Amino acid sequence: AARRARRRKVELVLVAGGDGTVRAVCSTLAGTGLPIAILPIGTGNLLARNLGVPMDLAEALDSAFEATPRTIDIIELRADGSDPEYSLVLAGMGADASMISETNPDLKKVVGPAAYVMAAVQAANRPPFPATITIDHGETLARTPAMCLVANVGYLQGSFALVPDAVPDDGLLDVLIASPRNAAGWAAITSRVLTRSPDAPGVERAQAKRVVFETDADVPYQIDGDAVGRCRRLEASVLPASVTVMAP
Repeated sequence: AARRARRRKVELVLVAGGDGTVRAVCSTLAGTGLPIAILPIGTGNLLARNLGVPMDLAEALDSAFEATPRTIDIIELRADGSDPEYSLVLAGMGADASMISETNPDLKKVVGPAAYVMAAVQAANRPPFPATITIDHGETLARTPAMCLVANVGYLQGSFALVPDAVPDDGLLDVLIASPRNAAGWAAITSRVLTRSPDAPGVERAQAKRVVFETDADVPYQIDGDAVGRCRRLEASVLPASVTVMAP
């Protein structure tokens, strides 16, 4: 459907779905200038929330025609040198991907994002993994993280900010490396998210145009809340002002 819209050069594309559907359409229409309006009927709807799109469907439909076109960035990802995949919210390796892959899909439909909390308890017990991280063309960092993230937006839901500096139109991707040493470290990171504190022990953040995560063994990775698979090398780069969305 997105490819047909691209060929026909329509005036407006309405996307009814969650972040996965929105990602598929936006990546197909990237670079065309065709305006995209989101009707958020998924579970997380994180891109819509970060753009201020109303969660009420009728209000979102009104906004689709009344809002102002706005260009935002998209993140291009390559896992183990494969064909590019794209993210508009956040992607990562490690505990976040394990959490998502272990979330019961039926439970997710019933209780929404709260289902992730139950899986997060299990994912937090996973051991960290050795990794080398190269940000832009700087030096390579050696770390033992539990989770490596790249973000295009910062808020998970409401006022919960995982990456508070991330905005979708600054031409940069935001990097978060979480290396908690124990359960207390995970608790500190969780407290940081809930209180919107910019820093916490075991958390490193940076902004860049490109980042590469490399590991010694296969690590699960996710894109915009979808578990994709496992990889040893994940390269992320920002494509500035690639997608036009209707934002209040």
